[in-house]
Amino acid sequence: MEVHDVKNHHYMDISETTIAADTMKRGGVRTGDSYLAEIEVTETEGKDPEFKVKKVLEFRPGQNLAQMLIDPPPASIEDPTLRRPRKFGLSEEPPKLGA
Repeated sequence: MEVHDVKNHHYMDISETTIAADTMKRGGVRTGDSYLAEIEVTETEGKDPEFKVKKVLEFRPGQNLAQMLIDPPPASIEDPTLRRPRKFGLSEEPPKLGA
């Protein structure tokens, strides 16, 4: 079962996993990175539940943000207001607004 609810997310203790080390090896987090994992939930009366990742079953990489910016929009998008802005070289200055 896959659950994704951005309004109701929980902080997870990942201390018993290699999630942090693996993330550093990959060079960081990408938009959409996700894990399928076994989670331990500890509920104590009067406190918020605590969540601990016990075992990572699968890592699902998200798309590289830089690649998302480079990929052309789908051919079905015909609205000219959705076109990418012109990219400027390192020696060029972007045009002034209103010019």
